[in-house]
Amino acid sequence: MISLPPWRAALAGFLTFTLLSASSPAQEPAAPSAPIFDVDKIAAEVSRYDEELRKSFDETRTIVSAELAAKRLDAATAQSLLWSLRANSNNGFAVPRNVVTAPGAMPTANAAVVAAMQKLEATSNQYQNARAKLSREALPLAFKQTVAVARTAEKPEEIDAVLAPLGRLEELLGSRMRDGFTQSAEMDLKPAVALLHNLQTVLTTRENGDPKLLGMAITRFQTTPLNETVGWTTIDTQKRVDAFLKPYFDAMQPAQAALDQALLNHRSAKELASALAHFEEVNANLQAVRGPSNSFVSTNNSFKNPLETYRTLVGLARQVEDGDVANLRINIMNGRQSLNSLGIERAHSFELLFQQWQKQIDDTANAETAKQHAAWAARLAAVKTPVDLVSVAADMQRAEHADTTPGSSIRYRSSGILSTQLASLAAAWSSANPGLATGGFQGAENETYGQEMIALRERIQRDVLSQTLRVPELLKPPFADQPINVALDALVRQFSEAREWRRLLALLEMRSGGPGYGVQNRLGDGDAVNAIRSFLAGQNYELAEQWTDAITAYRAVLATTTEIGPIKEAAGRLKVLTKEHGANGDGPTAASPNLHVKPVQN
Repeated sequence: MISLPPWRAALAGFLTFTLLSASSPAQEPAAPSAPIFDVDKIAAEVSRYDEELRKSFDETRTIVSAELAAKRLDAATAQSLLWSLRANSNNGFAVPRNVVTAPGAMPTANAAVVAAMQKLEATSNQYQNARAKLSREALPLAFKQTVAVARTAEKPEEIDAVLAPLGRLEELLGSRMRDGFTQSAEMDLKPAVALLHNLQTVLTTRENGDPKLLGMAITRFQTTPLNETVGWTTIDTQKRVDAFLKPYFDAMQPAQAALDQALLNHRSAKELASALAHFEEVNANLQAVRGPSNSFVSTNNSFKNPLETYRTLVGLARQVEDGDVANLRINIMNGRQSLNSLGIERAHSFELLFQQWQKQIDDTANAETAKQHAAWAARLAAVKTPVDLVSVAADMQRAEHADTTPGSSIRYRSSGILSTQLASLAAAWSSANPGLATGGFQGAENETYGQEMIALRERIQRDVLSQTLRVPELLKPPFADQPINVALDALVRQFSEAREWRRLLALLEMRSGGPGYGVQNRLGDGDAVNAIRSFLAGQNYELAEQWTDAITAYRAVLATTTEIGPIKEAAGRLKVLTKEHGANGDGPTAASPNLHVKPVQN
């Protein structure tokens, strides 16, 4: 039967115990309160290894000293060996390999010293190998314990149950193996200790209830350097961070729902302010907890902070309540663009709200437009003189500059600024210019103030025509009460019946000359103008005793088809002239005693 040294037998027994413990399901609680590795037993085994190695060092020093006393070893070699053994004893009892293997380092002639040093080296190697094996078996259990508690711990005390033994294990299996031997990465417990320490800070800070400090602790936890052998992954970190953030996201839901209801149900400004303030509070807590490293959070990376959108919506609701139509149109358009941050379902609900607001805006704007229309229409109807019109145009220009609301009734949508039209009319009226007074208003009846403008234009035209044509009758009953074209037709008949040919000619020339909208020419106006002009020319030729020209002129009158011209008068004069002066006016030259040329009235 093979016998083992006492310390190796103890190590084998310990490793057998720890491996059996690791394989037992009962040793993997969901939230372990104690480590599944026994650090006290590990410490006892390490102490036993240290004691056996110390004894080996003492035996070697004793042999070197004895050989020196027996003068079988020179003083310099003995002093060098004793110094090396003492130095290594103070640094963890690891024997430097050059003490045994370097040329000239060993007194090869002294068999006792060589044997002692070889035995010491063998003991040291066994010691290091045993510790390395102990580490390889114990560290996976420690890492497994670290991951288990890091995934489930909810209180700082649960971390303490594992963190303290881990620190002691690091001291036992780490620092003692760094002198003279390469330490493998799997033996470094610092990542596991750092992970638990940072997680404990998060749990402690969470209990204190300060979102900002918790956010800082979560950021540090998320950025903890990981070691592959620990078994903790980025996914594990993300799951824990999601769990830490979940209460803050959960708090957002009722606060957001309450604010939604306050907006959608058209609550008062006070209720809206209260709901918004609560939402701002829980939102601020969430943002503080998420911190600058919130992009590490996996399930909430798509979260868009809706705070500014809700502030915009509450502002719009207040403007609707206050009736601030002037700014609402643009603000609603901008608000629609930010609805995506609320998600599809909420965006649809608020789009319906926007439509309600838009209708309310339109109704208010229409009512204001009607009121405004009535006020300006009354002012336009009250205009009696060019001075009145200049005053209205100036007031309207100031209103136009002050009113920037889209669709305002003050503005002509197609013909330009109404005040400019009024100013042009006032200038035409003041200068008694019928061309200016009648031009430039095509389509005006389709505009907001079309009917008022048509009525004003007719009043101006009537006044200007009465001055330029010397027809004061246009401003007196019954003509003043008739539309301008009806009144002009009546005056044409009156002037024709009264044989006031010059006044009729002036009126017809104006009407047939294409003066523009408002005054309509008649189909026979051109013939009538030619007839009157020819008749007046014949009259002038008679006065000048140019009978041939007079006869020609009167014949030209008879050649027209007009019914309102001087046909009867021209026929009478032609009969007289042809009788006295011949058919072509080349007969007797003396004036006939029956010739009575009546001067045409001006």
